[in-house]
Amino acid sequence: MMKRSRPTHIRIIAISIGIATVIVPLLVYAGSKAPINVTVLFFNDTHGYLMPFKVKTNGNKEEVGGIARLATLIKKIRAENNQKNIRTIVLIAGDILQGTPMSTVFKGRPDIECFNVMKVDAITMGNHELDFGLNNFLDLKKIASFPFLSSNIIYKETGKLICEPSASFKLTANIYLSVIGITTKKLLITTKSKNIKNIDVLDPVQAVKNSFDRLKDMGPLLLLSHSKHKTDRSIAMAVPELSAIIGGHDQILLSPYRKVGKVPIFQAFEKCRYLGRIDLKIDPVSKNARLVKSVYIPVTVDIEADSKIEQIVKRHHAQQDRKFKEIIGESRTFFDGEREKIRYEVRSISNNMQIDPEKIYRVAITDFLASGGDEYKLFDGKPSESTQLPLRELIVDTIRARDYVAGSVEGRIVRVEEENKGN
Repeated sequence: MMKRSRPTHIRIIAISIGIATVIVPLLVYAGSKAPINVTVLFFNDTHGYLMPFKVKTNGNKEEVGGIARLATLIKKIRAENNQKNIRTIVLIAGDILQGTPMSTVFKGRPDIECFNVMKVDAITMGNHELDFGLNNFLDLKKIASFPFLSSNIIYKETGKLICEPSASFKLTANIYLSVIGITTKKLLITTKSKNIKNIDVLDPVQAVKNSFDRLKDMGPLLLLSHSKHKTDRSIAMAVPELSAIIGGHDQILLSPYRKVGKVPIFQAFEKCRYLGRIDLKIDPVSKNARLVKSVYIPVTVDIEADSKIEQIVKRHHAQQDRKFKEIIGESRTFFDGEREKIRYEVRSISNNMQIDPEKIYRVAITDFLASGGDEYKLFDGKPSESTQLPLRELIVDTIRARDYVAGSVEGRIVRVEEENKGN
């Protein structure tokens, strides 16, 4: 196999005109007329979950995930394919940051270190990639041995793209498999305002069309999307010649995969719980790709962890433990923070103070929500005072001062859909 590389002159073009594509040479079969087989492996929305964790299944807890186990699957498939002269390409559909203490402490460094060892080929920029600031993201780009992709995130002042819009992988002397990156417009409302003040998001459908038109003569094209499934469907309708769309952001398992026209759409849930696989067969004459098969492989406890990746994770976890082992208080209430509940129900992660609607209160709130993040406009533009303290430190100080915490569901908040049910 030829050495993977990112030529310097190509990176310079990407910076200067914002439309270059990264060309990644792989195995080459010059002059072959036999169909070209390619395996694409993918996952999305890892959110810092490098370590295995437990979930409830049918009332029981089971251990799932873990980047080291996922790496084992990738290594095994890549070795099998090498024996058959089949290309293997590994893609991540965005949001590698934000969600675990390890991510908060190290801001993505261990994630990139793991992906480098795993020989990831490309990542689409997710909206959470800017949660620790634009400079942090640019630093991660520098230490990554693979390109971050996005064809629609630009600097406001210059209009230049922050990332490469696409990456192309050489299959034969004149055929490339190209991957276009796209990022959700929700970036502008799901990220702290100061982190995005210098960037803008272009229309994703038009951005993909522009990249497709530029690359279509080189061979088949995939879309590596970190956007809503609804947007992916719109893109599939607008660009029906795409060979497949690999999605992220919704954090759902699209099994079976969805199809819009002839375009299959995939998404592999979240947090390293599944490795997606699609096998393509490419006609060397027409340069068209056909989906042969697809599968989502669960990352389970019976999969042996890759030793190199496990060492990286354990090293950072040991450093993190020194920060998080201090006992600061006691919880007398079970704080149920599972996503499917906390996002849609009133839970006990609250206090039991009674609110008088006739009074005016001084409240503490995160700067993200205070600035209108997530389209929460209640405090936007209201007088405020910055404490310059992270939310975690305020919570830690509060629990220390009280010795214990407790919460209850008071029934003061009712979902509108439930109130109007049956009307």
